[in-house]
Amino acid sequence: MSLQPFKFKKSTYLSDPDKCNDQLHLWVDRFLDIFYLSPEYQKLSKANQKSCGMMFRLFMELNMRHLGKGLESIDLKSTRQVMTQLFPRKLVCSDNRVKTIVPEIIACWQCLQRLIDGSAQKKKLKHAEAIINYLQSIKKDYLKIYHPHGAADPSVNMLESRAEPAPDESGTGQDWIEDLINDAVANLTTICHQPEPPQSWHRLYDLRSLGQFLFAICVEGVDEQECDAIATILSFALNGLFIQIRQGDQQAAHFWQEVEQNIMISYEHDELDDVVMTPLLSVLTNYRQYLSKSFIEFIHHWQTSDHDSQDADGDYALEDLNNICHAMLEEIPDEFTFASVWQEQMGFMPPAGMMLITQQMLSFDNPRYGDYLALLVLDEQEDKAVTVAELLAKHPKSITPLTLDRIIRIRNWVPKAVQVHIDTLIKNVRKLGVCPSGRKVSTNGEIQVWMTSVDGSGAQGVMIIVKDINQPRAFRLVNFVLKERVGIVDISVSPPETRKNLQHIITSTKQHGVPLEKVSSGLIEKLIPPFMALNLSSKTCLSADMLEGMELLGLVNWNPAPAHFEELSPELLSFATPPSDQEIAIAQKRSASWTNSAFADSWLIPDAFTITGGTVKKMVSEICDRVLEPKKGQWRERMQRMSLWANACESKQRQKQARDFAVVGWLLEQDMPARQIKLLESIAKKSL
Repeated sequence: MSLQPFKFKKSTYLSDPDKCNDQLHLWVDRFLDIFYLSPEYQKLSKANQKSCGMMFRLFMELNMRHLGKGLESIDLKSTRQVMTQLFPRKLVCSDNRVKTIVPEIIACWQCLQRLIDGSAQKKKLKHAEAIINYLQSIKKDYLKIYHPHGAADPSVNMLESRAEPAPDESGTGQDWIEDLINDAVANLTTICHQPEPPQSWHRLYDLRSLGQFLFAICVEGVDEQECDAIATILSFALNGLFIQIRQGDQQAAHFWQEVEQNIMISYEHDELDDVVMTPLLSVLTNYRQYLSKSFIEFIHHWQTSDHDSQDADGDYALEDLNNICHAMLEEIPDEFTFASVWQEQMGFMPPAGMMLITQQMLSFDNPRYGDYLALLVLDEQEDKAVTVAELLAKHPKSITPLTLDRIIRIRNWVPKAVQVHIDTLIKNVRKLGVCPSGRKVSTNGEIQVWMTSVDGSGAQGVMIIVKDINQPRAFRLVNFVLKERVGIVDISVSPPETRKNLQHIITSTKQHGVPLEKVSSGLIEKLIPPFMALNLSSKTCLSADMLEGMELLGLVNWNPAPAHFEELSPELLSFATPPSDQEIAIAQKRSASWTNSAFADSWLIPDAFTITGGTVKKMVSEICDRVLEPKKGQWRERMQRMSLWANACESKQRQKQARDFAVVGWLLEQDMPARQIKLLESIAKKSL
């Protein structure tokens, strides 16, 4: 039986990755039908045969999605990258399953070489021999390659490093840390302007490596000129860690508890480097809600011990405070930069210290201080937000029309205890005859919106290019994530840039395999209020970045408003008339293959890995019954969000999928066992 190599056009992949993905799976299915009857397959062990070609399928997917390779263009370099970097990052499985990866891929390549090239002089698979030889060479030791720093063990922590740094099997010791820092120092400007950090930083996703890095900077120390680079690296590494913690990862949570303990122990033994605390605390202020009470108390103690002058008299302290306040006006260009700097440098300041500084700022007759301080009512620490709101209410003359407009708009973003003082502030300012006056806002025609599909954790990324308010020829990139049961998180607003540079970030993000689609701006207007309501119910702070984003987007409705998704688009999601049997059958059939598509790459159930034994069919049924049945409501909401997303996409092909997503969402609401819903069955199979 003849077989042609799989090919695809990169331009097609960028515009429609799912089309290429479907083509790849059709080709793999055709090849596997041949492979199952081949002598290469017959020579595989029973364990490898049970895999049913899954490892080779993933090998081809990773080459296409991340490296842009079809079968003929896969070479030794790309094979090394897939085997040593992408497989360990993208595939979660037992050590026994890891041992089956290389033998299966070798057998598939041998079969392809025989089928496609045979004895022909002109070879289509010109790299096949080198690839097979390479795979043969790593076959015996692949488990060590898959776990490059030893088995993933959540108990590996800085205490072990303090006693004796863990050996590095590559023989380079801790050189990788020094190299990583030196590279960041030398190329920091370039790194900060790239859409993704360097590949070498991905090592910090591994808890053992992250523990070694933290030990190196906290105990062995850093130089002051390295602080900016260290802060950037920490921002990347700790963001990944705390996202895992936010999603309920117990290993990540246990690891961070150990880190806190070891930082405090290092301090007690006079081993903690003072210099590194500045970049470390500037990053940790963004994750205060995940820090233990004892660790926050330690930070307060450290700040007091190391930064208060014991010899200064009261007059000098007041003069010093005045200098700080004046420096803020001279060095900080706007109120949003102030909020960011304040968060980084004073995020752990106790309320008493915060009150001292804010009182001093308000004592000056300069309305800019009122503009600056008003944003601090959004502080995630309620006691600090109350302190600022109460002080502002006593100084209504410091409030400008712009700040009054903002205060009124964000009033419903804050807790009740803060609202009390904001209401008093608004009343006192209005008595002075001040009327709210907002900023000039962008129009819908100047907004371009891209959104990802909903991932396996219920998160959906949003990237928006919008015209800057102050610089007519400049543009800004507003990023945030819509997270189920949490709200709007990971909000950031770029500095003013050219449209071309921001468009490059969007293109680069898509090239890295992110299922990003351009959508109508109307979808964002619908989704922001209900997700804001989730912020309030989950007690997740809406930040000054969110306020800036709302102003840039020019959205009218700033009020959190709980809503069911079917209320946002009744014509799409409300089924006054149930779907027909034919519609249900079509949606069931199509949904069974969704997990093979780029938009559903992360639709996995980690709990499934606790289920072992029995046939594949039995394990799939058990996953459906034990894991997915209780989560039908969760997946129903995800399908509703997917339907809204597909319906708003510019892509006509995506729009056609909107009804299928809606029908599957309707099915998930019915009294139908999870095992009978094809989508859930395919998720269970993929999760094995």
